[in-house]
Amino acid sequence: MNIQSFFDTANAYLYSRIIRKNKYFADNSHGKSVSEIIKFAEKKYDLYNIDIENHKRKYFNIKYEEYNFNPFYRRIKKSGSRVFLVYHHSNNEIPPEKAIFKISKYLDVNIGLIGGAFHTNKYIYMKKLRDINNFTGLIASSAILMNDIAKVILKSGYEKVILAGTSLGGFVTIANFLYLDSKDTHISFYSGYNPYDVFLNGEYRYVLSENAGESIKSELSFEKDFAGAVNKSNIYFLNGKYDKYINYLKQTEYALNKILVNKSHYFGIRSYKQIASFMKRFLD
Repeated sequence: MNIQSFFDTANAYLYSRIIRKNKYFADNSHGKSVSEIIKFAEKKYDLYNIDIENHKRKYFNIKYEEYNFNPFYRRIKKSGSRVFLVYHHSNNEIPPEKAIFKISKYLDVNIGLIGGAFHTNKYIYMKKLRDINNFTGLIASSAILMNDIAKVILKSGYEKVILAGTSLGGFVTIANFLYLDSKDTHISFYSGYNPYDVFLNGEYRYVLSENAGESIKSELSFEKDFAGAVNKSNIYFLNGKYDKYINYLKQTEYALNKILVNKSHYFGIRSYKQIASFMKRFLD
């Protein structure tokens, strides 16, 4: 086994030992798809009252049936550039600002962060993900907020918005592309259009509850929708050859724009300079 791949396996196994009885979808593995939640979610905020200059976290409530999601937006960097990058962090990244603070050092553009629901502390996150609807709703609510932030940015006079995310953030970015607005440039890092595959065939199988199984495919697959998308020219993928969570062959087969690098998931999502370097080609 490649040494980088070993870190993916070891990290997932150790995490499974930490969460123990709180494995993913232990209480409920049958729920609503990301696309359905996006379609029927109720936004409890006014789009035109969003302040994209806010350097403190601003939480937004999005409700679906009895579920409540509170993603946040935070301005990370201000620049004289007319380009605005909206970024979403990776799974279980607490605090969610950790990676983008490091990535931002290499970029001279305006940057805003979307913080996913439940990413306030690891215990809350662990408990919430016992229900699959909290995971699909997390992705959906972040995509909704990402889309609304992009709208406000463009109405504020900026010339270009780039939407990007790593790992979990990649799922959010792809959901935005498919179900909300495919016109912006989208960049997915170490992610793909089949979230279920991470749990069923990737090393994250260690954190999946034995109560869950093949049924999660219906809630956690964007493959059919992505394959049928008419225009895929403005979504880009960077994936790792040694990634044991995201199988790049299964996750990007229908993508037109994709790059493969010699990284595992663990090391790839922490390659901040490389991620920033890939972004730079879209930020002119």
